[in-house]
Amino acid sequence: MELWQLLLILGTLLAAFVAFIWMAIKIKSIHVNTSSASNSNDSGPDTKINQVVDQAFTEDFREELRTRAKDQFEKLIHENAMFLQQDVRVSAAQLDDFMKKEVIATLQQELAKHHQSLAQTKDMVASSITQTKQQFEQDMQREKEQKIKQLDENIQDTVKQYVQAAVGDVIDSEKELALIVDSLQARKSEIFEDIRRNG
Repeated sequence: MELWQLLLILGTLLAAFVAFIWMAIKIKSIHVNTSSASNSNDSGPDTKINQVVDQAFTEDFREELRTRAKDQFEKLIHENAMFLQQDVRVSAAQLDDFMKKEVIATLQQELAKHHQSLAQTKDMVASSITQTKQQFEQDMQREKEQKIKQLDENIQDTVKQYVQAAVGDVIDSEKELALIVDSLQARKSEIFEDIRRNG
């Protein structure tokens, strides 16, 4: 039941109650007027009508009318209270459903934000790992190039040392050693390519 319906019912009850009171006052004033009129003039047709009305609207009848009106009023109030109670229950159930939906919607939004945050963190970690890997590979390549450059600069002395250590007893002269070193020097680019390829 809507609020305007409840207000309409209460307004109707209040109007009926006011009408009942007005009717009781009017009847009482008619009774007072007829009593005073009967005292002043006992013989007119109005007097007879007033006497009939007085006989019909005895104090017991008026009390019965009041009792019936009171019972009707209480009955209407009771029925409206029941309707109001039912409306409160329905409203409470609707409010409960609304709150559940709102809580679920809020949780879903928070979970979506959490998943988005996790995805962003995952992307950042993957990007960081990729960058670290690339940096590591670049550092390794730089170090390799540096070692190759050092080897290129000192290859002649290094080869001489190893050749002398390996075949020093067989080769006696400096010329033979120079020939071997020159032969290696001529194939230096092939040697370095093999080193680069094989790490």
